[in-house]
Amino acid sequence: ITVDNELNIKLIEGIFDAKDANLLLLELLRFKIGFHEQKLFQDYDEFNRDNSNSKNRIETLTKSLQEVRKLMASAKEDGSRLEIECTIHIHERS
Repeated sequence: ITVDNELNIKLIEGIFDAKDANLLLLELLRFKIGFHEQKLFQDYDEFNRDNSNSKNRIETLTKSLQEVRKLMASAKEDGSRLEIECTIHIHERS
């Protein structure tokens, strides 16, 4: 859905068993961590500079990854299903 240089994308919407939710969320988080690790490498290699934003995001995402693992283990143990919603909201900025 686009509105005045904005875009909303429903990336995830549904109810998942613990196994599928675990796979989906861990892969998304690992991808983002990998993105920032690559960014750190490129910035250092190309510009000889340290990208503290990527370092901070890696730290935050790694903590989130640990929290998701705990939640997924609990859901699996309980036999719970998980409702997950994830929307990407994009604004055009000048």
